Amino acid sequence: KIKELEGKKADIISKVNSLNTIRNTLQSQNFDKMIATNAAGFEDGFFTATVSELKALYAKRQELASIYKPNSEPMREINRLISEARLGSTNSLKNYYTKYNEEINKINSEIVNADADLASFPEKERKYLDAERGHNMIEATYNSLLSRQNEAQMNVATNKSDITVIDPAKNLGQSPIGPKIKMTKALIISGMLLLPLLFILIGEVLDNKIRNIKELLSATKIPLLGVIGNNSNENMLTVLEQPKSSVSEAFRGVRANMRFLMDNDGEKGKVILITSSIGGEGKTYVSINLASVIGLSDKKTILLGMDLRKPKIFGDFKIDNKYGISNYLTGEVSIDQIINKTKIPNLDVATSGPIPPNPSELLMSQKNIKFIEELKEKYDFIIIDSPPVGLVADSYELMKHSDANIYVVRHEYTEKYMLKMITEKYHNDEIDNLGLVYNDYNTKQGYGYGYGYGYGYGYGYGYFDEDKNYKEPLLIRIRNRVQVLF
Repeated sequence: KIKELEGKKADIISKVNSLNTIRNTLQSQNFDKMIATNAAGFEDGFFTATVSELKALYAKRQELASIYKPNSEPMREINRLISEARLGSTNSLKNYYTKYNEEINKINSEIVNADADLASFPEKERKYLDAERGHNMIEATYNSLLSRQNEAQMNVATNKSDITVIDPAKNLGQSPIGPKIKMTKALIISGMLLLPLLFILIGEVLDNKIRNIKELLSATKIPLLGVIGNNSNENMLTVLEQPKSSVSEAFRGVRANMRFLMDNDGEKGKVILITSSIGGEGKTYVSINLASVIGLSDKKTILLGMDLRKPKIFGDFKIDNKYGISNYLTGEVSIDQIINKTKIPNLDVATSGPIPPNPSELLMSQKNIKFIEELKEKYDFIIIDSPPVGLVADSYELMKHSDANIYVVRHEYTEKYMLKMITEKYHNDEIDNLGLVYNDYNTKQGYGYGYGYGYGYGYGYGYFDEDKNYKEPLLIRIRNRVQVLF
C-alpha cells in the first residue's frame, strides 16, 4: 500500500513541477519552450484553450507592434484581451495548485497511517520494506517523467514548420537576373536630377507674380520710369513728410523720366493718367506723391480723384468729400466749388465726391473731357488717379485725352498675365506714351525702401479684388501662367 501511495505522490509532484514550468513560461512569454498541457497531464479543456489563446494573442501583439503605436486603439484592444486570458490562466493554475496540495496532504496522511501499521513488523522486514518503498518511488517518478518527456517531444515535433530547405542557394559566378543594378542606379540619378527641375517648373507655373525687376523687364517691353521702394510709414504723403528719403528721391526720378513720354511743345498743361491692373497695387499712392513732387518743383498742379467707385484721396489730404467731381459732372456744383487747396505748395486737389450710380457714363461724358481741357488752361500738370484698367474700361477712354500714362506694377502682387494684357494694347498702338512704375520693391532684394498701406473701402460700390482672401482656382492660375509663357 505504501508503494502505491508513494507512486501517486510522485505523479502529483511531477504535475506540480509541470505547473511551475507552465507558470514560468507564461511570465517570460517564451512560448518556444512551452510544454503541451495535455503532455503535462492536464486534461482541463478550458485551461488548455486559455493557454493556447494566450500564446496566439502574444504572437498577434508582436505583429501589431510593428504597425501601430503603443497607445493606438488596436494595441489597447490586444492588451485588454491578453489581460483577460492571463487572468483566466492564472486562476486555472491556482485551482490546480490547490487541488494537488490537497491530494499530497491526503496521501501523506495515508502514508503516516501505513507507517504506523508497518511499525508492528519485525525490524529487518521493516527496513527492507522502507528500502523497497524508496526504490519504487524513485522508479515511479522516473517512469512518469520519461513518459511525459516522450509526449512533449511528440507534441513539439507536430508543431514544427512543414517547410524544408531542399537545396541552399549557390553562387555560380554569374550576374543576377534581377534587379539590374546599373539600370536602377541610372534611374535613381536621373530622378534626382529631374525632380528638382520638375519642382522648379511647377513653382514657376503656380507662381505668377512679378517678384523682381528682371522678371518685370522680361515680361514686357513697356519703358520703366522708376522703382519705388517700401515705405514703412503708413502716411501716404511720403514726399511731404520724408522729403529726404530714398522713396521721395525715387519719385523725383519718375518726374524726371516722364519728359521722355510727353511732347513738351504747346502752352497748355500736361495730363498724366495713373492706373494699374487691380486695386491694391498703389496707383493712388503713386498719384499723390507724384503730384506732390511736381508741385514742389514750382509747377502748378492739380490731382483729380477720378476713381469714382472707390473715393480715396480725400482721406489722405483730410478734405471733405461732400462735393467732388461726380457732383460737377452731374451739374450740381461749379469747378471752383470742387477744387481744394492743400498744404503742399502749388498743389490743388479735386476729390471724387459721393459714389454715383453711373460712374462709367460720367467719366466718358463730353462734360468730363471739357472739364479736363478747362483745367489744362489753368494748371501746368493735371494728375488723374483713374480706375484700374483690369477691372473696368473707364481708364482706356481717359487715356485718349492724356499726354502720358503711368501703369503701376506692385512687387509680389501684380500677376504676369495682367501685365500681358496692357502690354498687348501697348504693342498694338492702342495706348500711347505709356510707362511703368515698379512699386513696393523689397529692400532685401537689393533696391530701395517701399511702402505699405491698405486699399480698403467701406462703400456700396467696388471691385472684386476687395476680398483679400479670394484666390483663383488652381486650373485658372495654370492657364494664365501658360498663356504668359507661350
